[in-house]
Amino acid sequence: MKQYKDKDGNVVGIKFTQPHADIVNVIFNSKQDVISSSEILEQLGKDKSYHRTLQQLISELVTFYRLPIGSTSVGGKMGYFYCRNKQQFRIAKRSIKSRIDVLQTRYESLEEAEKHIKELA
Repeated sequence: MKQYKDKDGNVVGIKFTQPHADIVNVIFNSKQDVISSSEILEQLGKDKSYHRTLQQLISELVTFYRLPIGSTSVGGKMGYFYCRNKQQFRIAKRSIKSRIDVLQTRYESLEEAEKHIKELA
């Protein structure tokens, strides 16, 4: 486990696995508002085959470690960011809600298709 350090080098009280800590440091210390997964991979020295692992680790940072890491794909900015204010939290939550809505529609469509197939059988 590695302790996380903020931009000023102060140790924050959460201990992470090394891969988690590396990702947090890249996102938290990004000079950009939003950092793409490609840019994160580049800074980690990983190739695109690590992309799915990156997504899983970021998900764990939010769900397990409860870090305020948001994502967006709106307005030409795609990527991740560390939520530091209410507006960023709104953006992050809106992005998740949008994905939920799309998946819910997909789920409902599959249920309808299943009913249709059962009727044909």
